[in-house]
Amino acid sequence: MYLGWVGNRWYLEKTLGEQTGLIDKCIFGVAIASVVLFLLIGPFYIFSSYSPWVKANPVLSANLMLNLLVKKQVYADI
Repeated sequence: MYLGWVGNRWYLEKTLGEQTGLIDKCIFGVAIASVVLFLLIGPFYIFSSYSPWVKANPVLSANLMLNLLVKKQVYADI
């Protein structure tokens, strides 16, 4: 915990209400916003057809046949 305080001395020496520097704005604004944007939009890119990992689907057509066999008779006494 002591190393955290010593390592952030530049942060502790700021006075309250002091204007934020350009480097701080870039680091905390642009970098963090781009990470959040990547986390939100990244899955859309990864699973879309524009992704380099996705290949064309080789299946062009398919058939499905379903047979249902019922061996028990059910009556309704109305």
